[in-house]
Amino acid sequence: MALSLLFIVFSEFSIWWILPCLGVGLLFGWFFYRKELSKKSKLHYFLFALRAVLISLLCFLLLAPLIKTQRKRIEKPLIVIAQDNSASIKVGKPTGFDLQAYEKQLRLFKERLSEDYEVEVLSFGKAVKFSDTLDYKEQQTNFSVLFDFINKQYEGRNLGAIILASDGIINAGYNPTTELTKFKSPVISIALGDTIPKKDLFINSVNYNKIAYLGNDYTLAVNLGAFDLKGKKAIVNIKAEGLSAFNKSVMIDEKDWRNTLIFNLKAAKLGTQKITIEALPLEKEATLQNNKQTIFIDVLDSKKKVLLLAHAPHPDLSAIKQGLEANENYEVLVNVANGSESSINFDAYSLVILHNLPSAKAYSKAVFNKIKSKPRLFVMGLDVDFAQLNQVQDLLKTTKGTATEDFLPKLNTGFFAFNLSSSAAGLISKLPPLSSKIGSFTFVAQHQNFLVKPDDKPLLSFVNQNNLTTGFLFGEGLWRWRLENYKLTDNHDAFQEILSKVIQYLSIQEDKRKFRAYPVKNRYHDDEAIILNAEVYNDVFEPVKNAEIAVDVFSNTGKKYSYIFTAKGENYELNAGLLPAGTYNFIAKTNAIGKQQVAKGQFLVEQQVAEYQQTKANHQLLYQIAQATGGDFLYPDDLESLDSLLKQKEQIKTIAFDDKSYDDLINLKWFFAVLIVLLSLEWFLRKRNGII
Repeated sequence: MALSLLFIVFSEFSIWWILPCLGVGLLFGWFFYRKELSKKSKLHYFLFALRAVLISLLCFLLLAPLIKTQRKRIEKPLIVIAQDNSASIKVGKPTGFDLQAYEKQLRLFKERLSEDYEVEVLSFGKAVKFSDTLDYKEQQTNFSVLFDFINKQYEGRNLGAIILASDGIINAGYNPTTELTKFKSPVISIALGDTIPKKDLFINSVNYNKIAYLGNDYTLAVNLGAFDLKGKKAIVNIKAEGLSAFNKSVMIDEKDWRNTLIFNLKAAKLGTQKITIEALPLEKEATLQNNKQTIFIDVLDSKKKVLLLAHAPHPDLSAIKQGLEANENYEVLVNVANGSESSINFDAYSLVILHNLPSAKAYSKAVFNKIKSKPRLFVMGLDVDFAQLNQVQDLLKTTKGTATEDFLPKLNTGFFAFNLSSSAAGLISKLPPLSSKIGSFTFVAQHQNFLVKPDDKPLLSFVNQNNLTTGFLFGEGLWRWRLENYKLTDNHDAFQEILSKVIQYLSIQEDKRKFRAYPVKNRYHDDEAIILNAEVYNDVFEPVKNAEIAVDVFSNTGKKYSYIFTAKGENYELNAGLLPAGTYNFIAKTNAIGKQQVAKGQFLVEQQVAEYQQTKANHQLLYQIAQATGGDFLYPDDLESLDSLLKQKEQIKTIAFDDKSYDDLINLKWFFAVLIVLLSLEWFLRKRNGII
């Protein structure tokens, strides 16, 4: 509700200037009608008044008056009702608790609040929605998303209170109690769910590597839990594609029981292997939805082998090896050049890193001949022999400098061949310098700079020639980068990402296909929309627009889904929506370039089971949230009395705001209308009475 008042104010002149304006209007009116006024006619007096008022108003405009609008806005308190819509609310409800009756009670409560407050209802799980429709199908509960949303959405509003109805079970995001100091409004917790564990056998989690190699054994660690089933036998059954089903059993010897069963399986065939893990049901379990999990293992032919040849032992070698082998796809062999390189099977390696090679101490022309057809990364530090470097490759011509120089790294914003995460990109500007004795250098072939020096000269560059990519790093000291990463973040993740992306880019050969279709990512959860992208090129590799692209998606159960891609800029996108858990293959086709082009691919949809792994309500967390914000901890039966509780809280009150705004009087249309009416009326009366 708002009330408006108008005032006239002056920015530069005193209000007393109105009197001279009136004087000018009267003088001008008398001068114009001085002869007619001697007749003492009412008409002439009226015409004189019209002219005097018109001229006074025009003079008044010369004072640049302002219209001040003062609005008094009344804002009622806002009450936000945040209802947990996750699956655990339904699965873990207490015996005898009627969810439909509770929802009806919540709607009536909202209607009562609407009389005195502004009310908004949110439902939340993995994300937050403006909705009071509940189906309890959300597969995650994320309090941090909820509180971040409330902080941003209602900033600057008269937020009276937040009513949080939940069971307190969170399985995504951070613990919200660490962020509640930002809240100035009380959170009133409505405790749903049951704190008494029900009779249940469940798979709490499965620990496994997502990648295995053909013919190798791999391990699954199945973490089991049970409550109130002491004396029963838990049997876990494993079904894996290409392998016979088998099981293990274990006795449950405690009321609140935990145990881990280890299974060894063999990677029997290439591709994605589906494994179903099931704890066979026991009598009178509260739910069977947490008895089964399905996982997927990517079975690869072999690891990518990287050969790291070095001039001499150096801390960089350990940093590179550990950084790459943190990714299970890589296996690194470190070899310090000592004349025994002839025993190395170079054909087994997909990429070679040359650290300070060639050098005066270690140079073998035969070695460089064997690796010339492989992707290479030259790390040019303090011991490189630049004259020999010019002989073993023809992409870069260099000279040796006179002294050691240090070069700080900077990310080249014009490099688009691959992207880094924000944390990795942000780390680069904080890294220590690399050292080198390189002098002048010139690239013979076209190159791309990934990292540059502060003066924008190359620091890490790539040259692609004859479908083979070679990298040049102008300095040594990568071990310092790894240490700095750990010093700043307590992990090596950003360093490992930078190194892995560089090696991946060097390893990948140029894609010459004119039609490409691929998923945005290879693994989706069953509550995520499946997104596929496609690209079409003509014979000179220019993007083809307005192509019609059809795709058929096949599940591992044989079901077929058919879609059409939608143009998005120069490329194409398909949002296939949600799909059930399973392995999917797709075949995309187009005739956009005169003949049919086909692209194939695969993706996985994994089932989210977090909401069924814990069904015991965490009312302690809800109590802590209420206490930290000055709120209250209540139960669903307290909804009837919550109205009066809100009225007792002094911080929940209506607020009045005074909003002031200024505008030039000359900008008001009604003021011009008054001037035109005065002028028109005077002209009409003069015309009608023959004075004109």
